[in-house]
Amino acid sequence: MILTNLTQSEQKHKILNGVKIIEGSEGFSFGNCACKAISEAFNMNAGTCVFACKLLDLDYIDGLTFKECNFLISKLASISYRKVYYKANKEKMSLIDFCKKNKQGTFILNTPEHLSLLRDGVIVDTYYFQNPWIINKLLGFWEIKPLFHY
Repeated sequence: MILTNLTQSEQKHKILNGVKIIEGSEGFSFGNCACKAISEAFNMNAGTCVFACKLLDLDYIDGLTFKECNFLISKLASISYRKVYYKANKEKMSLIDFCKKNKQGTFILNTPEHLSLLRDGVIVDTYYFQNPWIINKLLGFWEIKPLFHY
């Protein structure tokens, strides 16, 4: 099911199987999805994420490997007073079911060849409309939480 002929309003706020999906502040595209999802998760622009990659000597131009993503996310969490952990999807929960179950919180979702952001039950990405086959293939996720609650 590929959604194409949508009005501009429908493009802005799409619903797929009961989960609202919106476009990220700077959009997402294959090859840069790691920096896009990570920057959205840490409330920074993609340029700042690219700068962090340069400081950490990560080659972001060709995309980031899982290990590099994990390293970058861990470093950003430590300097922003957040705790983060990665959890593999051993229960084989679909992406949609995971989103419906997690209406609160910030998660970077790991699907085959793509990362995206889930914030408070809303996917900040439109990749899944061009690639609906991936919806049932959640590999795992990083959960990002604040260290302190005020």
